[in-house]
Amino acid sequence: VAGVTRIPGAGHVAGDGAVSIFCKKKPAPVFAVASVRRASSVRGNATEEVEIMGKFEDKLAEMGVTLPEAAAPAANYVPYVLVGDMLYVSGQLPKLGDEMMIGKLGDDMDVPAGAEAAKACAINLLAQVKAACGGDLDRLKRVVKLGGFVNSTPDFTQQPQVINGASDFIGEALGEAGKHARAAVSSPALPFGVAVEIEGVFQVG
Repeated sequence: VAGVTRIPGAGHVAGDGAVSIFCKKKPAPVFAVASVRRASSVRGNATEEVEIMGKFEDKLAEMGVTLPEAAAPAANYVPYVLVGDMLYVSGQLPKLGDEMMIGKLGDDMDVPAGAEAAKACAINLLAQVKAACGGDLDRLKRVVKLGGFVNSTPDFTQQPQVINGASDFIGEALGEAGKHARAAVSSPALPFGVAVEIEGVFQVG
């Protein structure tokens, strides 16, 4: 089918030329050059622009992760709402590049693959936080709470282990600032058939 990527050992979903795959196995990690902040420095009589990498994006770069551009909303809502120093980020889907990680836990996806989908959601959450902070992820003070939804069969009970993919990633990337409250619940279906969706509440400066 035109516009649909196939990979060995995976199913596919066709639709309007969008690229979608079943990720039954652990997908490849994201590797790219970390983004940077810019500032001015003065040397003699000349002012030049220098690049400064924030501490959080330094750590992400060490982990081989670059935050993507924040995704636009898929329906009638905004991607985030900032109230005072509290940032509420809408549910993010496990999409990396053109690939949507779809599947149902307890059926055609195992826990490690589900955890990778949760990690992808967490990456997209941080991309929204960065956008809300004007491109400066270091304005993030604390991850307050994550709400995780797992597309799973009625008898599947390992939702916490799936959402650990997000929590472990955020803990490694953000350290003390990444410690958060959390919910991990089952859902009979999620948008586009994705395996996981995660929303978040953050404190920013």
